[in-house]
Amino acid sequence: MDARISRIEFSKRQRQVLALIAQGYTTGQIACALGISRRTVLAYSAYLRSLTGAANNAGLVHVCWEMGVLPLDCAGLSSSEAQAPHVVRGAALSEYQREAGDRKRSD
Repeated sequence: MDARISRIEFSKRQRQVLALIAQGYTTGQIACALGISRRTVLAYSAYLRSLTGAANNAGLVHVCWEMGVLPLDCAGLSSSEAQAPHVVRGAALSEYQREAGDRKRSD
């Protein structure tokens, strides 16, 4: 592993995105949970991969886990932040899907 990775300081939002990627959530689910756009999630994951030299999200999670950037407590998220994705799988995801359907109909 590259020694410079151990010196990288991730922002709170970067850690949130990383934790949700590590938990297997989709781009849309992460966007909905964090209240950001899908493009922003993609930008965060691309930036994180470029910082770590990872080729894909699996590699990103592996590198961050090995370097201790992704600890067992969901990357330092509070318990309420760590629970947010579970809402995405239910009601919030349905709302996200409705919004996506509304956008398709308006096109």
